[in-house]
Amino acid sequence: MLKLPQKTVKKDDLNATSMSFGEHIEELRSRLIKSLYGLIIGTVICLYYGNYILGFITKPLLVALAASGYNTELYLASPPEGFLTYVKICIYAGIFLASPWIFYQIWGFIAAGLYSHERRYVNVFMPFSTSLFILGGIFFIYIVAPLSFNFFINFSTKWQTPELSDNIISRTLLKMTSKTYRIVQPQENNSTTNPSTEAKEKTTEPQSLLKKPLVKPLFTLQKYVSLVVSLALVFGIAFQMPLLVFFLGKSSLVSIETLRVNRKYVFFFIFVVAAIMTPPDVVSQVALGLPMYFLYELGILLIRIWPKK
Repeated sequence: MLKLPQKTVKKDDLNATSMSFGEHIEELRSRLIKSLYGLIIGTVICLYYGNYILGFITKPLLVALAASGYNTELYLASPPEGFLTYVKICIYAGIFLASPWIFYQIWGFIAAGLYSHERRYVNVFMPFSTSLFILGGIFFIYIVAPLSFNFFINFSTKWQTPELSDNIISRTLLKMTSKTYRIVQPQENNSTTNPSTEAKEKTTEPQSLLKKPLVKPLFTLQKYVSLVVSLALVFGIAFQMPLLVFFLGKSSLVSIETLRVNRKYVFFFIFVVAAIMTPPDVVSQVALGLPMYFLYELGILLIRIWPKK
């Protein structure tokens, strides 16, 4: 029986021909493995430069601490925390470093399920998607993080200790536990002075009665890094908004008129999502919500200026 020649499919070709369901599963497996290889290589590279990456990530918090007059220090809650946090930083940094390769594999898998005339969008917007992802992470580290952490530190450190001696019971307890502090003033080095002269004594207020901040910021390295890297990924994903809007419009799932008419609902929905994805402060929510809405408008603009054919 004569066998007809079959077209072979190159998995790394974004313009590959259509495949069966089983071939799609194999394609997904292949793309995931290749993405994992890229992540491993990116993580190994970041392990060598981990000290610089750690300084880059912790700089927003240190700037906020210095601006509020506190020591620029982070703390470790357990012995292995430093090593584990260092590895975690390098893994997340490896995601950003290997993001061009990872996004190439993601878009390559998507392209396998598109028609040939639709794959040209993938070829054009794949580097655009990678750039937006990296830009989102950098935008958070450089702009959003310092403002957000400065807000949190100033908000909590403005609390003052309450008056401790406002009633008779408090005054009695404080008198029972207070001590008199002796301040010894050194005498001048004079040979004529009798060394047995008594030092001057001075009574001061107990430290428990002095006004001081109610709380003091004490940040651990592990919790801070977990918060920053997760939010950097959130901002990188959120910056994919124009591509999402563009593909919704070009695939005829949503018309451009619908996208334009429902701007106010989209604006509200974006800020709800920003409130869920960011810490509970206005600065972070606005810093994520406004760029997402502008990127939404950019997606509508891309639909309008893109050739209709």
